[in-house]
Amino acid sequence: MTDPQKATEVSVLTRSTEPLTGIVQVNTADAEIEFEITEDIAHKICIDLERFLTDDGSRASKPPGKRRFRQRPRE
Repeated sequence: MTDPQKATEVSVLTRSTEPLTGIVQVNTADAEIEFEITEDIAHKICIDLERFLTDDGSRASKPPGKRRFRQRPRE
């Protein structure tokens, strides 16, 4: 896998309201890339971004397979 491109700008446009679809446009120094997304994918992106923004940093320093995740208490 090649090194990821650095995103310089991201925008989201509504394509249709029924069913809800949109276009995510990601700009890099070399290209402009567009992706069509559904409402389900939009929710997944939101969840992943929320996790990214609230991460305490403990996972970033650990290699894959060694990451520590909080366990849910058993009922």
